[in-house]
Amino acid sequence: MARHFVCPNCAAISRLAADRTPTALKCDTCRQPLFNGRPVDFDTETLRRQIVRSDIPVLIEVWAP
Repeated sequence: MARHFVCPNCAAISRLAADRTPTALKCDTCRQPLFNGRPVDFDTETLRRQIVRSDIPVLIEVWAP
């Protein structure tokens, strides 16, 4: 069974085999790493896409200067 991941760089959806380790995978569209170990800034639409279309949990930290 495949899992769906939303790329934090281009917001494209990649299907990945469930038996593959996602930490070393790259986006099918932009070829950037799906997980880089750093927080990512999102706009409202990209965040919605992450929550609705991804098969992994989304951790959100909200802060203001």
